[in-house]
Amino acid sequence: MSTYKSMLVIISLLFIIDLACSTEFVPVYMWSTSKASERVSALHRISQDSFKDDVLEHLKGDPFVIVFAEQTLSPEDFIQRDQSGGIVFPYLSKVKREAMVTYFPYVQHPIRALKHLDEEVVELSITALRENLEIPDSKILIVDLNDAKDDEHRVEMLKRHDADIKSIYEEICKKHKNVLALYTAHHTSWCEHKPNRS
Repeated sequence: MSTYKSMLVIISLLFIIDLACSTEFVPVYMWSTSKASERVSALHRISQDSFKDDVLEHLKGDPFVIVFAEQTLSPEDFIQRDQSGGIVFPYLSKVKREAMVTYFPYVQHPIRALKHLDEEVVELSITALRENLEIPDSKILIVDLNDAKDDEHRVEMLKRHDADIKSIYEEICKKHKNVLALYTAHHTSWCEHKPNRS
């Protein structure tokens, strides 16, 4: 195969991978302090617009919305175990037993959908929020869980984030009686991405 044809094949593959990643789907784990009934979609994959419509239904109750956003996440992360065989998400597992939880394994760009709602959105890093646990006055708060350590295994990072979610959520519930919480990601764990986030 000539160099020219090889380059065309490589460029075509990169384009296909980029296209697949641009329409990627990530899990959304959603729970609320309200007693709204659990909604389970019959669809395997939820489009960005359908997810936006679902969130709009929840917003009718005027909740404070807190979004915990990993850089990457996939449904497989929820079944991981740590080195001692323990579950990675002890707090989220407890929430599932105590509250109404909606789990969508494949949602197209959920964070982008939230940012396109006609609501004020504030985005903070987990590091900034840990340093000063002051919850901003906005309708939607996105907490970027982008603090991976060089020597830390992914499972340990996710377990640490589960503890962060617990402490932040409990603090928010002290200020707001009606809270809608989501745990999701900017990207799927299975694709490499450019840092561009719209």
